[in-house]
Amino acid sequence: MEGGTPDRVPIWQINGIVAAHYFGYAWNAVRGDAKLSVDLMRRFTRLSGTDIMAPGVIETNAMILDLPGTGVKFQDDNYLNVTSHYFAGAEDVESKELYDPSDPKEAKNLWKYHLDKIALMAEIEDEFSVNNTSWGVFTAAGLLRDVETLMMDIMMEPDIAHKVVDRATVLVDEVVRAGMETGCDNVHLTDPMGSGSLIPGETFEEYASPHLKRMIAGYKKDYNAPTYLICGDSVPDTESLSELGMALFAFYPNDNVTELRKRFGTKTILAGNLDPLNVIWRGTPESVMRASKKCLEDARGTRFVLATGGETPRDTSLENLRAMLAASKKYSDP
Repeated sequence: MEGGTPDRVPIWQINGIVAAHYFGYAWNAVRGDAKLSVDLMRRFTRLSGTDIMAPGVIETNAMILDLPGTGVKFQDDNYLNVTSHYFAGAEDVESKELYDPSDPKEAKNLWKYHLDKIALMAEIEDEFSVNNTSWGVFTAAGLLRDVETLMMDIMMEPDIAHKVVDRATVLVDEVVRAGMETGCDNVHLTDPMGSGSLIPGETFEEYASPHLKRMIAGYKKDYNAPTYLICGDSVPDTESLSELGMALFAFYPNDNVTELRKRFGTKTILAGNLDPLNVIWRGTPESVMRASKKCLEDARGTRFVLATGGETPRDTSLENLRAMLAASKKYSDP
């Protein structure tokens, strides 16, 4: 992060619910328990050998739970599903109020399922940097409006779409800042709905880039916090991504590190891009080693973190994750 040369390529396993499962807990037993969540994440981080602590055992969709009338379904052993959306009608986009994420009384669900956990992690973790995570602006907009409806707004009612993204950005920024006030070290924005497989580059540039650039600069200025950004299945085809100012950009298996390096230059660390389903979850330690070797060869000579291309699936074995560490030790440049 500071521009030095490590003794091997760092690894990042984007672990969440997998930590709970490894220790034998169903997600229902963990999602509202900050002490247990933090304990499991800290223990699993050290067992797996990762160099970057994952966002933690949090319920990321918690940001919409304190919006009255939003429908959700809590699953026994997986993340909650959103069944109805806060901005159901076009008139809701301007008329419905958002809550104050910094107020634990007004945002009790956000704190119970999310912020209490990262606050506790920031208080007790003394070895790893503590990630403060949130959905990115497009994904938050999709949670508020419904993804399909938002896509139709972009095509048919762009004024409405802009208002949805603008208001989603306010919510994301305030959630992030509430987390940073607890003492976290960096910001992790995950935006799968901002993927190039959903929107073209010009849409990302028009709707998301101005917000992200301002937010990333603000976190650096106000908290001296670097930002990690993940976009989704494919990177939007826009040069504005390389100008946003994030410290690290994580990409999925559909993208190529060589091509991304041409776009991003040398200032941004790239992190990727092991297939989380077919390699990390369904593979073997041997196949993880082979895929990791390929990633490391493609990234040779660049600022690179060997990472899962998206969140680690729930039932991934510890052996497969530790194979990433073995590959980094074996195949990194001397």
